[in-house]
Amino acid sequence: MNTRWNVLEYLRDEDEIADFLEGAIEEGDGDAAYYLRCLSKVAQARLINQITMETGIDRKLLCDVLQAEWDGRNGEAIHEKAVAILEVGRAFAMPLEAVPAHA
Repeated sequence: MNTRWNVLEYLRDEDEIADFLEGAIEEGDGDAAYYLRCLSKVAQARLINQITMETGIDRKLLCDVLQAEWDGRNGEAIHEKAVAILEVGRAFAMPLEAVPAHA
């Protein structure tokens, strides 16, 4: 069985994020593209952290589904997880009329 390691599952707070970025600077050895990929993971982790705090959605489940989406993977297992998230998310969703319009 081939399992993917998902860094998003480990960036649960700002201390872990700071350690990750410090490691990225050391390991990247001046490679800007590598550091940008790490910054992208930090942005994704912060989004996941915010969503899980605000909604109570299971963090690992959300990480798995969003990572699959960002990687362009799909399949029945991912679809089932996404449906589970949507069911929980609906309980916390704002009515469309309450969403501010962007100028």
